[in-house]
Amino acid sequence: MPLSDIVNVVVSTTGAGVTRPGYGVPGILGYPTGWSELSRTYASISAVGEDFAVNTPEYMAASAVFSQQPRVRRLKILRGANKPTQAFSVGVQLVATQIAYQVRVAIATGVAWKSQTASYNPGNGATGWVPSNTWSQGDLVVADGDKIYSNLGPSGFGFTGIGAASGPSGTLAAIREGGVYWMFVGTGGTGAVSNDSIINGVKTKIDVLDAPPVVGTGIGQLTSAIAGSAGSRTLTLTANQTARFFGLQVLNRSLLNGAQNHADPGVATDLNNVVDEDNDWYGLVTLYNSEALGLAAAAWVETHTKLYPVATMDTAVARVASASATDIAEDIKDNAYARSWAFFHSSNDEFADAAELGRFFPINPGGETWRLKTMRGVEADELTGTEIVNLTAKRAHWYYTLGGVNVVGGEAKTGSGEYVDVTRGIDWYTSELQAKLANLLIGENKVPFTNAGIAQVEAKVVQQNLAGIAAGLIAPDPAPVVTVPDVADISTEDKLDRTLTGVTSEWTLAGAIHEITVTVTANP
Repeated sequence: MPLSDIVNVVVSTTGAGVTRPGYGVPGILGYPTGWSELSRTYASISAVGEDFAVNTPEYMAASAVFSQQPRVRRLKILRGANKPTQAFSVGVQLVATQIAYQVRVAIATGVAWKSQTASYNPGNGATGWVPSNTWSQGDLVVADGDKIYSNLGPSGFGFTGIGAASGPSGTLAAIREGGVYWMFVGTGGTGAVSNDSIINGVKTKIDVLDAPPVVGTGIGQLTSAIAGSAGSRTLTLTANQTARFFGLQVLNRSLLNGAQNHADPGVATDLNNVVDEDNDWYGLVTLYNSEALGLAAAAWVETHTKLYPVATMDTAVARVASASATDIAEDIKDNAYARSWAFFHSSNDEFADAAELGRFFPINPGGETWRLKTMRGVEADELTGTEIVNLTAKRAHWYYTLGGVNVVGGEAKTGSGEYVDVTRGIDWYTSELQAKLANLLIGENKVPFTNAGIAQVEAKVVQQNLAGIAAGLIAPDPAPVVTVPDVADISTEDKLDRTLTGVTSEWTLAGAIHEITVTVTANP
């Protein structure tokens, strides 16, 4: 006789329950090819390397995430379809002689990522025109009275040549004189320089970089061009195809200004498509961060349960005071975005935003504060006191050296003024409580509309409050208070609708100490 004839044991398994968002999972919006899916999950940088070359922005951003300690368990690379055409502008902040105007340009070469510095020094400024001299690209001369001319050097023009007797004349942008083309760049006579002459000089140095050559005719990966009107010209650098990434850094913000200024190709559309397929990620990283693209992404994030640090190398973010600013950091603040903030870092190819998510996401929500922590693989910026004041007023984050240690600077806030850790902690608390209560309804055959059933709901809220204390989000003192109604006090209408209302939970944020003041009395 089998035992089942007298004892029947039925084993059932509970369902997996509802899923929670990945509050420790960054999502990098890239533009990979050959994928049918809109996201892929990676648990290591070596896994990322199976799909992306080391000189791609997707790989470099993922490396910034995985380089941090503690380290996230996984990240996702999201596939966008609307590819940006990256572009930068560079302008003159201060006109001076005998000083180096420097711009660092970094670009993919073969399988490497090559960084080079273009340096232009006006020296003593313009020299007088000398007939039959050999002139080089970027040279400044004075001719036709006190007019200053700069030697043009893009492909198709002469880099060197023999000057004619009279020298260039007129006020055009391309004047042929002997074997050389010249551009009128202002007046002032021998020894003088101007905004336009410096911009052209910087351009001539960028054009001869070998990473590969950045040339005005579009041969190579970038196009350099001079834009704007005489006297206030700027330099533009534009990628020669969509989703071609390059790095640009203005090395002295007191001499030059720079900004990434391409259009938004449709980042919100890409993100909507991604979350329809995969919404299990929490922190957004975008790779081509112009003001237009960053603000479009921030507006999208504001209507979703995500966080978004938008890295920016725009020098105005640091140099222009909040009261008169129109940059992305000020815009995020003015819009009171509660889920986004600007992260100023002068090197867009170091992906400080990805590093920040990688540094703080491994910590359980509520157990972290987003400041004064060291990030690996990110070079600290040298910031003036005025720049720090400006960044603080715009609620931006930055990376600098404090007391000999490189740390994340700022007040750890979003554009709205809320602390990042509070936003993340409350998102986590809300999601976990929703999941606990949903799983209660799913896992039980019935939760009765009685005091006993209400007590089951109360227990789940208490359970989540205790988890919040353990995580560091909720202060244990005063203790959280959970209030539930008595079934006798619930309206007949709510009972007929089977809707329980009147459950409340009240607790205090644990907060964090950001600054310390100690008063010391030294007695004789």
